[in-house]
Amino acid sequence: MKHYSQKLLILFILAFSASNMFAQDDELDEEIRRMQFNEGNFEQEQSYFVVGAGYTLRFLMANYDDLNSMLSARDFGFEDLSNPVIMHGMEANIALSVIQSSFLRKMRVGIFSTGGTESVETNITIDGTDYLRKLDYNVGFWGFSLDYAIQPMSKLAILPGVEFGFGNMKIDISQTSDMDWANIQPQSDGNNWLKSLEADYINLTPRVNLEWSATDFLLFRGTAGYSLAFLSASDWKYNIEGSLKNAPDKLNSDGLMLQFGVSIGLFNM
Repeated sequence: MKHYSQKLLILFILAFSASNMFAQDDELDEEIRRMQFNEGNFEQEQSYFVVGAGYTLRFLMANYDDLNSMLSARDFGFEDLSNPVIMHGMEANIALSVIQSSFLRKMRVGIFSTGGTESVETNITIDGTDYLRKLDYNVGFWGFSLDYAIQPMSKLAILPGVEFGFGNMKIDISQTSDMDWANIQPQSDGNNWLKSLEADYINLTPRVNLEWSATDFLLFRGTAGYSLAFLSASDWKYNIEGSLKNAPDKLNSDGLMLQFGVSIGLFNM
């Protein structure tokens, strides 16, 4: 009976030790799975990285209503402005991937510059001399951008964001003919003239980007946004130094914008 009790005690000790070992193995397996899961999340959070620069083509649907009304009422002879301003520029971006924050590492900062002109013109004859009457509607933007990357799938990102910086509008209305160097005088030539209106202002453009990295070194971008010009009537100048009085409030660069771009750099998306 004594030997039987000793055997039972030994079996109990062995069984307890084995169950303890299995429990430790289960804990170790769970810890490994947890580490693998965290590592996977870490890699997923780190998966967005871009640094690059490239060309942009922008279409600004400007509001020409007040300008067209003035030109028509004063018989300048132009057709109404109606086409978007085609703007050429550049944009450079870098992601904040080095920041140890799951939110901030999806942020991207950039710089941009773009500008373009929409024109209308007509030919007229005065006292037998041919003149070209022309209007150039010039718009330019430059500044900074801030976007947040949402990745629905590999190599594709949706980035809501904003551009903020500076804008310049210049409207040149001219009437010119051929001129001899010797005839350039400080007095006004009644039939050759230039009227220049210009304003500098703060510009803000909320936007959404759709980006696809064709390769690790080439990225294509489509952007839609709305340009908001913080421009008042008192900001306008006439012929460089004069103040333009009573300019319309809606004489600005507000409008829908569409942009397409291509960038080269390093893109891990």
